[in-house]
Amino acid sequence: MNSSAILGGAPGTVLFDGAHADRRLTTVGAENWDMTYKFLYVASGWNNLLQPTAKMSGTAGTFQQVARISDGSPLYQLADLGPLLQ
Repeated sequence: MNSSAILGGAPGTVLFDGAHADRRLTTVGAENWDMTYKFLYVASGWNNLLQPTAKMSGTAGTFQQVARISDGSPLYQLADLGPLLQ
């Protein structure tokens, strides 16, 4: 998940979902690689989940940040995705 703005997405909203490499030869026989990257975008942020029914707390229909019960870490770690596009 992006730690800084990338591809128009604010920090925490863009998730890297893998890559695919295709090898090809040019007309002169040189080897080239075509790289395809897949990114997913969620405006509310990847570590926020919808809280649809918390009427008592006044948070019904809002997105709340979540963490793992086991160690308190976020669902997705922040990382600099910029080097993927260089």
